[in-house]
Amino acid sequence: MGTGETCTDISVGNGGSGVDVGVTTEQVVGGSDAPASGSGDAGDSGWSGDAPGAVELPAVWRYDPITGKPIYARTRAPRGTAPAAPAPATLPTVIRSSDVANVAPKSGTLVTEPNGWAIMNTPMNAYVTATNHTATSTINSIPVTVTFTPESYEWTWGDGTVTTTEVPGDSWANLGQPNWSETATSHSYSERGTITLSVRIKYSATVSANGKTIPVTGLVTGPATSSPILVVRSDAALVANNCIDAPHDPGC
Repeated sequence: MGTGETCTDISVGNGGSGVDVGVTTEQVVGGSDAPASGSGDAGDSGWSGDAPGAVELPAVWRYDPITGKPIYARTRAPRGTAPAAPAPATLPTVIRSSDVANVAPKSGTLVTEPNGWAIMNTPMNAYVTATNHTATSTINSIPVTVTFTPESYEWTWGDGTVTTTEVPGDSWANLGQPNWSETATSHSYSERGTITLSVRIKYSATVSANGKTIPVTGLVTGPATSSPILVVRSDAALVANNCIDAPHDPGC
């Protein structure tokens, strides 16, 4: 192979002839174009890349093992690196309530006693049905199951009063209490009119995927359930007859 010629070489060498493995483009050099002896980078030897027949890329010199004279230089083009395989998606070690904000828990069913109305300055009973339930979503592209457990209840009574209870309440009958009596979830209105009662349920939650369950930090608030309430006034009057038999008597 003459000076200035190039070829492609697959080689494995060691000892005086150097060590190199791979498919390379080689350029035969000689005379003043190559270092006098030894081995190393062309730039380290003082050989100029601008000299006739020079190798434009960083070179590895190969020498005759007997004479010690340079035979040719191997130039190695930068080899592409295969992209690393993406790491498998994993669940975060800490999951906050904001991470499951796209999963809306159930709102529950709101019931009032009496149904839809109340008497001024008299307890109206309210309760909401709420149960454990699940929903599906994704976190870090991983399908997950979110389990919701009701923990507390925020009541907005419509007259500027807001209360929070740890119980959902129940009917007077199930509580074993007489009608119009106070309960943990009752409220009295001081003015008549039509107002809107609403309740929001706050849930604790866990996230499950691939056999792993992680508790959610913080409570998840469900959507509000609302009901209009008509607040009326009750007046008492002494009459000679009942209002059915004498509907025009005072107080009827």
